[in-house]
Amino acid sequence: MRWGVGNEVNWLEILLLGLISGLSAFIPVSSSGHERLLLHLFGITQADPLCHLVLTFGTFLAVVTGCKELLRRLMVERAIAHRTGRRRAFGSRHYDYRIVKTAMLPLALVYVVCSLIPISLSLPGLALAFIINGIVLFVAENMRHGNKESNRMTALDSILMGILGGTSAIPGISLTGMVSSVAVARGAKLKNALDWSLMIMVPALLLQMALDLLFVVFCGTTLSFAGFFWCLGGGLFAFVGGRFSIRVVKSVIERAHLSESIYPYYVWGAAFLSFILFMIT
Repeated sequence: MRWGVGNEVNWLEILLLGLISGLSAFIPVSSSGHERLLLHLFGITQADPLCHLVLTFGTFLAVVTGCKELLRRLMVERAIAHRTGRRRAFGSRHYDYRIVKTAMLPLALVYVVCSLIPISLSLPGLALAFIINGIVLFVAENMRHGNKESNRMTALDSILMGILGGTSAIPGISLTGMVSSVAVARGAKLKNALDWSLMIMVPALLLQMALDLLFVVFCGTTLSFAGFFWCLGGGLFAFVGGRFSIRVVKSVIERAHLSESIYPYYVWGAAFLSFILFMIT
């Protein structure tokens, strides 16, 4: 793997990569897709796993610190569920905890499988993923939104959110976009759908960091001490960008309105750029 000039990390590239990674992490435009686009623009075939781990950790800190109320509610429901017993019907209490917990296994399975798909490393594959992401967003935004609260969601709804969320391991597919879109398609309120996507983002990022750590252990890293220092700076930029991205999502949650948004058209533009890069390189 090569970063910038020689074998050293180009500090400007890594800081920009961290910032864009954080900014695109929680809005439905695919953080991994933007990372892949930037790598191609920088002339880099693949990110160093240790560097990617640091950037992902910065994004993880952003969601943990930026969604404290949501995560606190989730932990309270988890504690109540364990105290009152685990053998409860899906339609019982602890609704948000049930939804996130049930989505985890299908998300993890699909995420690991999709992370091994080699087509995701190519520009045509990236363009196709952006197109699919845009179609899903466009359909979800233009369908009639339901009014289902957490207590009316079923195990099937959670499983579908997990499966579609797991496809976000493919660069160009957004976890926030997939989870919220399938929830809306199943009749959920938009506010609830976006809340669940932020909750599910936490274990998804933990899973990504675990995969990155495995790559570091078994494949090693090419980073020097100076390169790792700049990666820490990139992680800080990812944190700052992630916090801003979360504020954007929260503003959408407050308005509870996504129609006529630019997100589908934006990712289709990213698909067009990916195809142009493929044609000229």
